[in-house]
Amino acid sequence: MFRSFTFLAPYFFRTDSTPIIPVRALVLPPLQRWSLPRTVPLPAPRSQGMSHGLGAARFPPGTLGKTFVWDTTAKGYVASTDPGAPANGARFVVYLTAQGPLLPVQPSLPLTPLGYVDLTDRSTGGNAVVGITLVGTAGATTATYADYTLAGPPPGGVEFTESLAGYVTDGLTRLDLTSAFTSTLSALTTHTTADVAGQDVHVVETVSFAAAAAVELSPDFSLTSAGETVRAMGSFVVDTVAQTAGGSFAVTVNGRPFATVTLGLHGAGYAAAPGVTLDAADEEALAALVSGSFGLFGLVLSLTLPGLVLGV
Repeated sequence: MFRSFTFLAPYFFRTDSTPIIPVRALVLPPLQRWSLPRTVPLPAPRSQGMSHGLGAARFPPGTLGKTFVWDTTAKGYVASTDPGAPANGARFVVYLTAQGPLLPVQPSLPLTPLGYVDLTDRSTGGNAVVGITLVGTAGATTATYADYTLAGPPPGGVEFTESLAGYVTDGLTRLDLTSAFTSTLSALTTHTTADVAGQDVHVVETVSFAAAAAVELSPDFSLTSAGETVRAMGSFVVDTVAQTAGGSFAVTVNGRPFATVTLGLHGAGYAAAPGVTLDAADEEALAALVSGSFGLFGLVLSLTLPGLVLGV
């Protein structure tokens, strides 16, 4: 469901194949088991004169209260007469997407609906707020897999800030999260806090993302549970021209050095800190820690896609 939502969100509100707000997709090389997203959405700079109101000013004319379905001929979403869409927004049916490495990804044929996403205007005061609710309908009962908001003040030149708040779930585990974004022409910084509902797990992550001749991710990821805090800090550099990638993370436990994880296109290496001995279980935990850092960053970027399309 989340995979299809991520790949189909850039198609929302396209007119003549052009989204309201252009979104560039940075394609990253495969990194084996590491869960770095294959495509990273980057918002294009906004004009200072652009209106930041939602409602009819942000949703294209004639779309409020409409349900959009995929048109296999037009290869995009078109308005339908299906009922159920929110009066203050629009509904998009989410379909099973085709498997494969080619981008952009489109729904597989024959069309298989998995659920829908409702985009609604929840603006308050001078801030634009869009609500995103992802609902699955393929099971015996409907299930809400995500309900969150994206909010931002009026834009100021090429820089903008945005905040995310809400939850996501796979039907078993719920993640309550908030995230703040700051973006410029060539850099993006995110700060995310997340809690696993009903469990003693708290996560804090700050990631700096810079794109120039090469792309550099600099995560600072902390996980606290049962009174212990594990922290991974490092950087990962991707050269999309040379198709190379590599980096390292320093891992501490309760502030004490524990290990260094080195990443590359062909695998990972683990080096114990002085006085520490690593076994197979430790290496597996270190792999999960770094993978979790990339995964959380990819998740929050994916959740912002509807807001980028709407200009929030």
